[in-house]
Amino acid sequence: MHFPHWKTFNKPAVGYANNPSRATVAFWEGPASADVTFDEPVSGISFYYAAYSDVTLEAYDDSDTLIGTALGLSNLQPHPVYFSKWDLLELDVGENVITRLRIVSMAYYTLIDDFSYCRIITAIDVSIDIKPGSYPNAINLGPHGLVPVAILSDEQFDATTVDPDTVELAGAGVEVRGKGNKYMAHEEDVDGDGLVDLVVQVATENLAPGSFQDGYAVLTAETFDGQLIEGADEITIVPPEQ
Repeated sequence: MHFPHWKTFNKPAVGYANNPSRATVAFWEGPASADVTFDEPVSGISFYYAAYSDVTLEAYDDSDTLIGTALGLSNLQPHPVYFSKWDLLELDVGENVITRLRIVSMAYYTLIDDFSYCRIITAIDVSIDIKPGSYPNAINLGPHGLVPVAILSDEQFDATTVDPDTVELAGAGVEVRGKGNKYMAHEEDVDGDGLVDLVVQVATENLAPGSFQDGYAVLTAETFDGQLIEGADEITIVPPEQ
């Protein structure tokens, strides 16, 4: 996140009081607008403001298209503490993404505090292999069955960083061995490319057929550091669903 041309101070100055965080307050110098840009897209922002004039927010996506606006009214207070009232201003663009936020108001006399945002975490596509070594991937949805699923590593992705607790294939999680909490997962070079993959076991009775997409089952998971992943492979239900 970048605040070009912004200035900050860490203690309330004369004429500025009651800021929500009692810490850093920011304002900008120069023209009637200032931008905030994001290294990774976000879906919503919020902050408290104290302003001499109305504050307008303009949100732009990665194609620089305006996707949302919000308005905060001037809340200037009487002398001697002009900037003592702080109002919350929020903007949420739903499923869109914000890469640039423009704040339009009066430079020097628009202060913000407690700036926060909701970062969008996008899933990366990975390769999976349902029932490695088998084709077609025929699965009976009856009870007590297990289906192995390999999450494959490549030069950019290490499958061994995937947290088995987060793995779901068509709504089914990784089975736990016995009455303990040890997931049925192991590391193995499944495809012989010299990279270690992660193989998990999923209970067939927990698969949700309604989630299959045109003959494919989708796997979702997270790595231990919170990166979302997603992969899909063909699946054939036997006997066929009636």
